[in-house]
Amino acid sequence: MSDIQILVLEDHEDEASLYCRMIKDMGYACSYVTNSEQAFGYLDKKNVDILFLDLYLKEDLTGIQLIPKFKKLHPGIVIIVLTHSMEMQDSVDAIKGGAMDYLTKPFDVGLFKQRIEIAVDKVRYEKLKKSSGRNA
Repeated sequence: MSDIQILVLEDHEDEASLYCRMIKDMGYACSYVTNSEQAFGYLDKKNVDILFLDLYLKEDLTGIQLIPKFKKLHPGIVIIVLTHSMEMQDSVDAIKGGAMDYLTKPFDVGLFKQRIEIAVDKVRYEKLKKSSGRNA
């Protein structure tokens, strides 16, 4: 089993399930939730390394508003935004807010997997750095 834990926050359960299946096929642990309340509850109980976050959820807060809240409570979490939005400002705001990456749906599966591997490499590097006591 992988040392990487991934959570998908996507309000369309069929999409969330599909993303998790692809992630699990790559050998990583994945769970999904369909709203931010569930996500915060899950993150309080589990050590999640990577969060895939839908930008526009069926709730009052957008993904852009949620990014800093997730980062404040879980500073080491790597966030990748998933959205149908083609607005350039959304991607800029997501990255400024603390997301590592931004994918526009529908996305190429190869690109999705590539971004997962980049995020995994980042997480593993940070864990190695922390375990060796290095700050650089």
